[in-house]
Amino acid sequence: MKNATAMKDPVCGMNLEAVTAAGQTEYKGRSYYFCGTKCKEKFDHSAEQYLISLQKRRRAAVAVVKAG
Repeated sequence: MKNATAMKDPVCGMNLEAVTAAGQTEYKGRSYYFCGTKCKEKFDHSAEQYLISLQKRRRAAVAVVKAG
């Protein structure tokens, strides 16, 4: 059985597996994986912008679960 690691593209939010990701970037000691080269390029150009957006999406998802 293949051991897949579920990841989320920080640019578009697509779910993917690290082993099949189209691209990877190391940023501030952490690995980020991407569905395609365009998302990787966007992240590499403006990483902080996408990380802030990712944090907001995570907080919103937690709020929905708690309210549910």
